[in-house]
Amino acid sequence: MKILYFGAMSVSIENLLLGKTEIEGHPAFYYPMYKLIKKGHDVDFVLMSNFNSEYNVKVDWFDPGKIIANIYDPYSEGGGLTRINRRIKRLYKMLSELIHATKNKDYDIIYAHSSLAVIAQIVGKLSGIPVGIRWYGDSNFCYKTIQKKGKYLAALKHPLNFLNFKLPYAFLLATDDHSYADKAYEAWKRESNGTFYHWKTGINMKSIDQCENGIPIPDRPYIFFAARFARWKRYDRPIEVLHYLHLKGVNIDLYLAGQTTGGASSLEYINEIKALVNQYNLEDHVHFLGGVSQDSIRVFSYHALAT
Repeated sequence: MKILYFGAMSVSIENLLLGKTEIEGHPAFYYPMYKLIKKGHDVDFVLMSNFNSEYNVKVDWFDPGKIIANIYDPYSEGGGLTRINRRIKRLYKMLSELIHATKNKDYDIIYAHSSLAVIAQIVGKLSGIPVGIRWYGDSNFCYKTIQKKGKYLAALKHPLNFLNFKLPYAFLLATDDHSYADKAYEAWKRESNGTFYHWKTGINMKSIDQCENGIPIPDRPYIFFAARFARWKRYDRPIEVLHYLHLKGVNIDLYLAGQTTGGASSLEYINEIKALVNQYNLEDHVHFLGGVSQDSIRVFSYHALAT
């Protein structure tokens, strides 16, 4: 099959371009891509990113030449009209590149990610190419707005996500990771123009002795938390837990592993979390590991008192 991946550049793609052989995030993006390529499918990419470095790929199965468009668009927007104008420009750039790609190659399907899938749905409808959609944390925001303001006002606040339902799609896939995609679907399913899948998150089974970990394991008791550094991942919660444990006299450490997006909101959130750490006087007990390999996550989880 000829498949076109479309959306924002995943951390896992960036890891490959930087010469890493182990990914540090976004396994839901990475593993389907890996399997499709390894099975011999022809997979191209149209991406938007803040990555503008030389490619340094060290795995033999990924060809960086298959990235037919990487729209360099780093986060630097302000608020109000400036932000709206910038987002419109982003969408236009993505639309132009996608139209160009589909005119040059006869794709069997476009696999589009997050709310940007709207662009792929428009192009797919005009060109007759089916579009599959992968939702991530989008549904969390949608459902919370639906709860507070109802499904119609939520559609106004999250127009791209709502249009994912309104425009035709071959499938919409989200995982059952408590991001409420099923609840958003229930609210908007009358608008649905395709099949909805709500799957359990997959895992790659591996024993601890098979893992390659280059980060020393702490020699004192600790708890561990791993997730992308995004607000909806709730980094404040393990810090609150550590605070309560210290109040009870349980003097242990917390290790945090997570990749940042590089965006303004992600950096703002990190500063908030560090301020919370300082508020509780836990500076000597909270350790930020940054993005680490999945093997390291497995090993740190295995040796932790709790994860």
